[in-house]
Amino acid sequence: MLGRALLISLAVNLVLGAAILLSIVLGSRPQQAGIVEGPPPLRLEALRLVRVERPGAEPLTAERTPLGWVGRRGEDGPAMVLDADRILASCRLLRDGLRAAESQDEPTDPLRIELSTETGAALIELGEPGLGGVAPARLVMDDHEPMAMTASAELYRLWAGGFDGWRPRTVFAGMGENASRLTLGVGQTKLAVARSAGRWGITDPVSAPADADAVRAVLASLASMRVLARPESGARAGLDRPVAELTVEQDARVTVGGEVRVETTRWSLTIGAQSDIDGEARFASISARRVARTPQGTVEVASWGPELIEIASDDLRGISTDPSGVVARRAVQEPSADVRVIEIVLSGSESGDAYRRELGRWRSGSAGGSPSAETVRWLDRTLAWICDRSADEAVFFVPDGWRDIATLRVRGAQGSHTLFVGAIDLPSGVVVGIGDGTVWRVYTGEDAAQVTGWLASRAG
Repeated sequence: MLGRALLISLAVNLVLGAAILLSIVLGSRPQQAGIVEGPPPLRLEALRLVRVERPGAEPLTAERTPLGWVGRRGEDGPAMVLDADRILASCRLLRDGLRAAESQDEPTDPLRIELSTETGAALIELGEPGLGGVAPARLVMDDHEPMAMTASAELYRLWAGGFDGWRPRTVFAGMGENASRLTLGVGQTKLAVARSAGRWGITDPVSAPADADAVRAVLASLASMRVLARPESGARAGLDRPVAELTVEQDARVTVGGEVRVETTRWSLTIGAQSDIDGEARFASISARRVARTPQGTVEVASWGPELIEIASDDLRGISTDPSGVVARRAVQEPSADVRVIEIVLSGSESGDAYRRELGRWRSGSAGGSPSAETVRWLDRTLAWICDRSADEAVFFVPDGWRDIATLRVRGAQGSHTLFVGAIDLPSGVVVGIGDGTVWRVYTGEDAAQVTGWLASRAG
């Protein structure tokens, strides 16, 4: 009985010992606290390098970079983007799938997997699975004797498959939600938007405030764009005559050597010819580059691509260069309560009536007296219309049939605005609009008609 107990104890210690060793790199630790003491495990997220050497094939290297995980085939192969979640999932399966074994010969011509962090490394060797579906394995770590282990045939095939299981399924891998600039080009048309001080604005083909929700919807559409395939050849991809080009830029402040600097990641997508006879997919090229602005100039931090891919044509349908799709629908981009001064200049006049708000009460600009209660009510309704109400439509030209009613000069916490208010005669009736010299916003509904009616009545 004593001999049997000693054998059982030895087997348990072998399993626990193997788990402790591998946990140092992969972040797992036995749940039997107090049975075995060892150094605190590192997290899976601490991995910095994964290298796979396969018999008869080029080695594969996956490295964590400022652009996310980037892989290479061979020593000098082109960089390609990898999916961090898939890499960590494979490492987790490896951690959980190894089993301690009795002493055995070293695996013949094994698959070699090196996992490295900033503080250590582990080498796992997986041999070809035998008839029973079990692969011989060996764990080698610094300052420890190699340990005999076993793994399943499925685990061996997972790691022998190369990068195929680690490639991202979306085009703009790692883009995130904090884009700084977006440019869309189709043929001769172009739309560019940029974020400054937390606010989105159109920079091309016009300069105008943009609707943040509309821009976020475009970015969400890009983030969900699917990779259908990664073809070997691009002979007929048509990328030299692209039908569309998209770029997304994201700025980030990072600290390097105690100094804060701005690094910009730029994703570039070029869309070419259709890749199938039905037009359901198109060839495309995707790449990413991260640069840092330093006192010595701009330096490259990391990059990958360009990679040839196929994308779904359906994923492109919501992308347009029409600025009216993202332009802000409110005439003034601040709440009506923040407006302090409004001046009303009627059509045909050179000067008008000015009102200023002090401590929540309106005052006439010239005499400083209090306007009538009716005037105050219409001032509040006018500001609610131009500041809080979204237009039904926005165009970048003076609509046909426009008739001037008044000019409004508004000053708020974020600056001054000059707006042109008018009526538009349509076959279906009269609608009203507000123009700022670039964007002309059209409104329907009783509130807009009543406010413009009050403004027009002041001429009488």
